[in-house]
Amino acid sequence: MQLIVDGNSFDVAQVGNGKAVLRNPEEMQPSEAVLVITIDGQEEHRAVRLPNGISKSQPEVAYKAV
Repeated sequence: MQLIVDGNSFDVAQVGNGKAVLRNPEEMQPSEAVLVITIDGQEEHRAVRLPNGISKSQPEVAYKAV
């Protein structure tokens, strides 16, 4: 799984309940993003909003569907 934000790709360890856990968080302002989930070779792209952005010190990121 990947989270794409402003051309930056973040590896996602897990998602659920409106939160994603990033393997490699970096500082990012609140913004729109795309959550890419691949299951059995099929990619699904979900447009999401990161209302709190991303903090390098906090791998858990809140998101809302757009």
